[in-house]
Order: sequence, then C-alpha cells, then structure tokens
Amino acid sequence: MTLTPTLVDQMTMIAASLAWTKGTLGASGDLEWLAEAAATRRSTLADGTEVLAVRASVVGDDGPGITPDVSDHELGGLFAGETAELVLGGHTYEVTDRRIGARRFVNPGSVSNHPSQDRRARYALIHDHPAEYRIELRAVEYDVGSAVAMLAASGLPGSDWLTQRFFSGSVPEPLT
Repeated sequence: MTLTPTLVDQMTMIAASLAWTKGTLGASGDLEWLAEAAATRRSTLADGTEVLAVRASVVGDDGPGITPDVSDHELGGLFAGETAELVLGGHTYEVTDRRIGARRFVNPGSVSNHPSQDRRARYALIHDHPAEYRIELRAVEYDVGSAVAMLAASGLPGSDWLTQRFFSGSVPEPLT
C-alpha cells in the first residue's frame, strides 16, 4: 500500500469516525454491552438443528465470509472444525443461501450497506418449527433519502463519504 495524501485523509476520517462512534456508544451505555458481546452465537432450533451465527467466519471477524462466489473449499475452510448444520453470517453484505454437503450457509445481505444499486433493506427470518426450520430472505423498500439526511445530521465525521460509498452519491430526496 502506498501512502498518499488521499489515503492519509481517508484514514484520518476513519479514525475520527471511530472515535465519534465510541464516544456515542459510551455516552448511551452501549459500549460496555458491545464489548461483552460474543463474536459468535450458538443455538439449537426446535427440530434439533445446531446454529452458528458469526459476523464473517470463525477464522475472523473481518475478511472473507459467506458469499455466492467463494469456493466450497474456501467456505468450508472458514468454518473448519465446526459442526453446526446452519451457519448464519453477515459482513460481506451479499445475499447468499447455499449448501455444502449437509451444512447450510446463509447471509441475508445488508440493511444499509449495499454492494449493488438495489437499495432495499435485507434481512432473514427463521421460522423455527419442531418438524423443520425454514428461512425466509426478505428485501424491503425504505426511505433512503431520510436515512441519508439523518446520517448527515448526526454529526458523524465522514458522513458525506459514507453517503457516496454506500449510496453512490445518488440519493433520493427524503419523503415528506
């Protein structure tokens, strides 16, 4: 990586943004909760299916994760040694629902950090029934203009950069 004035500006903005976020979370009392939150969550569904929820993988909280284009070999390696039949992840923002053998990998996508021009908020519902579970991937419209306006008004350093990064600089007016 070559250190350029643009990169220095971006890193400075990121540092200011992280400091602002830490201060905001600290003031609300949520920083302690976040610090204590587990990096992974495990659960068992009513039908006995073992579930593992992670941000990216058990290998790390960042880096590659559950995506449509990662190879079966690489995805299996990210979860080597895990026995959960259902693995839920995020981080990559790419909707994915695929199987490798008996294991199912699901990434519902993103509520706000979209890798494409499709701006719908994405999430998953798990219908937990004793006979079997069912996952419903959802995508819903939301008022992007109002979300961007709230971001701009928040005082978060770099909110203009985030708007360009996640909304490609093309932001609709807030609904009235």
